[in-house]
Amino acid sequence: MKDLSPINFVEGSGFKDLMAFCEPGYNMPGRTFFTAKLETMQAELKDSLKATLASTKFVAVTSDIWTSATNESYILVTVQYISNSWFWVLCNRVLAVMSIEDRHIGDNIVKWLLDVVAQYDLSPSKVSATVHDNGSNMVAAAKKLEALHGWSSVRCVARTIQLVVNVVQQSVSMRQL
Repeated sequence: MKDLSPINFVEGSGFKDLMAFCEPGYNMPGRTFFTAKLETMQAELKDSLKATLASTKFVAVTSDIWTSATNESYILVTVQYISNSWFWVLCNRVLAVMSIEDRHIGDNIVKWLLDVVAQYDLSPSKVSATVHDNGSNMVAAAKKLEALHGWSSVRCVARTIQLVVNVVQQSVSMRQL
């Protein structure tokens, strides 16, 4: 939803009162109606992306793991590919954002990435590279994927530059003291 309200917002008494005031004869659908609509949209988008990915020659997979302010861990998996149109267009799509509870070790990351790739019917041989940060767990996972499936390991340039800038800033700050 645009305002990031939970889907059960439509079942709240305040919202129902507002809708009754704005349009007294309107029967507002409940949470299950909207949930079913969203699930249908998600399935259609996934099927469309599967078809698109089936027609691409190679893809690259990018992943990142982070922990929220409430100490919940997530993994994001995206895919990049060149469109098959007569003019090439670099396309980026989110494949998954998943809550994870297991340890963020290389073996688990390998499993999560391969599971997501399989959900989109992508053969691991179609993945040419995995882009990742410099974390030892991501590097370990990338090495395993390279050994297992030949995925090239590509460290994120933006993250590497950020680390260099942070070191330079710390160095400058230390000199000013």
